[in-house]
Amino acid sequence: MKYIATIISTLLLGTSMAVAETHVISYDVNTQSFTPDAIAALPGDTVVWEIDGTPPPGMTFHFASGTDCQADGFFFNPPNDLQFEVPFHAGSIPFFCDPFCNAQGVIHVDTGGDTLHVPKEHATIASAIDAANDGDLIQIASGTYYEHDLQLSAKAITIRGELNADGLPAVTIDAQQKGRVLTCTGPAAARPLIESIAFTGGAIAGTGGALVCDAEWLLVRNCTFIGNQSFIKGGAIYASCNPNPPMGGPGPSFAGCTITGNTAAIGGGGIFSSNNRAQLRHCIVGQNSTESGAGGGVSFAGKVGGGMSVYSSIVCGNFPDQLVGVWPDDESCVAGTCQTDDDGSPIGCQIDDDGILYVPSEYETLASAFATVIEGNTIVIEAGTYLLEESDELYAKGMSISIIGETNADGTPAVIIDGQGAAYGIGIGYGDGTSVIENLHITRCLDPIVLQGCVANVTNCVIQECYAYYGAIVCSSTISELKNCVITGNQGTFCGGVQVIDNAGAATSLTMIDCVIEGNYGTYPFYAVGGVSLYNGHTVMSGCSVRDNQGGGLGGVGVLEDATATIVHSTVCGNIGYDSDPTQVYGEYTDKGGNTISEECPVACAGDIDGDGVINVNDLLMLIGAWGTCDGCPEDIDENGVVNVNDLLIAIAAWGTCE
Repeated sequence: MKYIATIISTLLLGTSMAVAETHVISYDVNTQSFTPDAIAALPGDTVVWEIDGTPPPGMTFHFASGTDCQADGFFFNPPNDLQFEVPFHAGSIPFFCDPFCNAQGVIHVDTGGDTLHVPKEHATIASAIDAANDGDLIQIASGTYYEHDLQLSAKAITIRGELNADGLPAVTIDAQQKGRVLTCTGPAAARPLIESIAFTGGAIAGTGGALVCDAEWLLVRNCTFIGNQSFIKGGAIYASCNPNPPMGGPGPSFAGCTITGNTAAIGGGGIFSSNNRAQLRHCIVGQNSTESGAGGGVSFAGKVGGGMSVYSSIVCGNFPDQLVGVWPDDESCVAGTCQTDDDGSPIGCQIDDDGILYVPSEYETLASAFATVIEGNTIVIEAGTYLLEESDELYAKGMSISIIGETNADGTPAVIIDGQGAAYGIGIGYGDGTSVIENLHITRCLDPIVLQGCVANVTNCVIQECYAYYGAIVCSSTISELKNCVITGNQGTFCGGVQVIDNAGAATSLTMIDCVIEGNYGTYPFYAVGGVSLYNGHTVMSGCSVRDNQGGGLGGVGVLEDATATIVHSTVCGNIGYDSDPTQVYGEYTDKGGNTISEECPVACAGDIDGDGVINVNDLLMLIGAWGTCDGCPEDIDENGVVNVNDLLIAIAAWGTCE
């Protein structure tokens, strides 16, 4: 059985009138080998892979350019879907089969171009670029070249530096702070390749201290960017190509590069990418910084249709943060600190050995702990107040972690996280396990807790005086539990308290136990909910109080037609909607009993455990059910940590309607 994937090459720039040749490469599933493993091709040729044998069930083969199982971004073959324009690169295009990448092949491209040697034939790199034509190779001998403001425009050429014995660049271009090192522009048809060069000493009042890439396609391989500076964005690299890039469209690719020790005034200390589909593959981005703004390591800011990708890369030790606007794949690591070699250069992420990250004794700030945390870690926060800066990122994506604060003697949170009205709160997303958030008092944050595409438990947390778009706690496509939480005095555009919503069709399930949602405000006219907004999924409210909230549409609990809800032993009262609408619960729900749904809130009194304004047999049954040690529970009327006969006597003495 054979599966065929094709690479269809097109003639570029009208350079050849010869009939294109078809090359067939067979990949044997059993021996994991290519036959032949090397071919010579001209621009315009077609390469066809035939896969011999039957792949294992569920296995899909891909072909990618690169060496040693490391894709370089030159091409990647989705199953049966790739058109690859053979460029005018002098040299070769290595490729391998993924996921079985022990087999290596190579396409030798014959462009008919010349090799221009620097400094043997051309004294400077600039003069060699000026003299080069499409398909030429500029080969640079080892050494340091003091040049700046080099221009590479619309030429499909290769610029290659000599290598040291360790495979690192033996060629350095030093701009000596006199300007940018290199500017590369050109259309997608011109596919320049730059490899094995160190860029340093670039300093520019504009963007991109070492390299500005306005070309629609560029491959930079095995290069080093160190000690460059931009007084705007992109300390080392500023990449901005197509203002409206197509999905899957062209963009620069950086493979096997090291970007370290660069600075930018505003954003993207290492690299700033805008309006393109730039790629980082097997790169190290470490110890870069930006003076203001965000993206100490990597920053992407682009339009819809663009999007930067980070594959199998290391991003660490950048200041004030690591990544903005782009998320790395699962094979990458992101950390606030780097492992370094003898020269202090980054070589990997510094991962906490015991998996417990103590703040502030081990990690001075919450942001530095979040920059280092990995799957399964626990962030333990010692008692105190932690002020968040606007650039701080407390988001754990693609992992399941625990965030646990210390408590006071009475069990209340001893950790206060203060966003100062500008910083975002905690986000958890897309982990495979269960994440935990416990014992935190979050105040003055934007979007204080966002749970998305995960399983999460939030316990004994206070969310107070925060600002949100969807809600103080947002549960989006999650299986979540909120227990003993107080959400009070918050303001949100579409919901002031808790919002449950599905994302991309993924179902949400929320259980709320003994929570208080009080005094929140949803601002959007006609639509916003003050207390609990249920757009989708199923929500259970048990022993909760939703009271004195206000909404531009509805004050209390909104159960929309795509949502279901169960309410038991809960109080929903005193909430006010649009034009003083007294509706407390909008929509259908399952009433499991013990609820108080009222425009006026009942008077609280000792012994009224279910909060219905009356001390009766229901309260006694709840009290007896909690008999024994029960620190902090409502049945512990005298608050001594034990439910016993003293609590029973108090309830009996107050029997009847609360006054």
